Amino acid sequence: MRRAVLVFALSDPANLPLLRAIARAGDWDLYLVPPTLIEPARAAGVVAHDAFALLDEAAAARIRAQAEGMVRRVEACEPLLARRFSSGTRTFWPRMRGPFLRALAGVAVRTRTMSAILERIAERAGLAAVVLGFDTIAAGRAAAATARRLGVPTVHVPHGVLARPRVPMRWQGAQVFADAVCAPGPYSHAGYVAQGVRPDAVRLTGSPRWDLYAALDAAARARCREAVAAALGLDPAAPLVVYGATWVERGTAHSCAHQQAALAAYRQVLEGVRRLARRRVQLVVKLHPGEWSRPSADGPSLLAGYHGVARRAGVERVVVTAGYKTELIAAADALVVLNSNLGIEGLLCGRPVVNVPLLPVEHDCLFADEPAVVALRRLEEVGAALAAVLDDAALRARLAAAAPAAVRRYAHEPDGRASERVAAVVAELARAA
Repeated sequence: MRRAVLVFALSDPANLPLLRAIARAGDWDLYLVPPTLIEPARAAGVVAHDAFALLDEAAAARIRAQAEGMVRRVEACEPLLARRFSSGTRTFWPRMRGPFLRALAGVAVRTRTMSAILERIAERAGLAAVVLGFDTIAAGRAAAATARRLGVPTVHVPHGVLARPRVPMRWQGAQVFADAVCAPGPYSHAGYVAQGVRPDAVRLTGSPRWDLYAALDAAARARCREAVAAALGLDPAAPLVVYGATWVERGTAHSCAHQQAALAAYRQVLEGVRRLARRRVQLVVKLHPGEWSRPSADGPSLLAGYHGVARRAGVERVVVTAGYKTELIAAADALVVLNSNLGIEGLLCGRPVVNVPLLPVEHDCLFADEPAVVALRRLEEVGAALAAVLDDAALRARLAAAAPAAVRRYAHEPDGRASERVAAVVAELARAA
């Protein structure tokens, strides 16, 4: 009987080589949650299944009943919650009650669904391993806990670098719930160990999502520039600034301050572009996936908001897109990021990177004292930094010279084979279980 591997939250198309490598490592069938990459995976020769299809209506009914039972148990604690969510004589619980209970019910359904899927795979096909794109969110933690109960190994494949947490919180990614985590590079490896993860549980593999950059040479970057210019209506001969927006509802200790800071950062980028109008500088805003996929997202309003802020700043020509990430990074004359993994991808592409902290206190979360990056401390420095990158050939040369060493700090062996190394970790743990 062929065994199976459950893959959770690795739905970026850049992870297709990883899915193929995992399937080949043990000749396994893959069960995917969510099922986004099933058809592309099958086209690549991977035996891939929709994990949700394992649950019949009876299982779904049991899951809903369990979620409703959890909500009822919380409702029994409402007097305590009313006291907790209060200030002086005012209580906020009546306004919070509905959203709170709906969110709780949703989490209960997702966690119990994940546990039921793992149990069903173990019964039907024999579960060899679980690979998690996120192990800190509720569904990922449920998968890790259920797999441990079943005696099945789990491997966490993070979507990027573990930035230094300014306000350390166990649920912000520093704690690993899986049996092993595949660190993108030495910087992340040191970060996990410093936060208390067992050194033997941190495997240095590189990031599979970055494998594609190994083949991007100067000729390939030129092709990317032509392609993205044609797709987005840009002038391939004019300077191109790419701004990587961020998702501010990240549940961090600074999330409220981040919302205003993100708007201020965008306005500073616009001011920098406006100053460079004589150079015919073009600005492309690359939306964060979280911005576009949040449950309450209104695409037209989001786009209108970005364009409206630009017009009020005196910048008429702005392109806003959720796609073309790789092409834009490869084509950019300057890449502006907000303590983001986009900056590392820019280094992998040999692009000049300007890193902006949303808050001054976060200036050292990523790229602190990094000679390959124009690392700012304040938002007000963005305009001057953009001008310097576009106008100062000596600065660009210094950044380029420092880039190879920086790449190896953040991306282990950027040789395009991280997918194979991650798959080898999965196979090793599966054999040992």
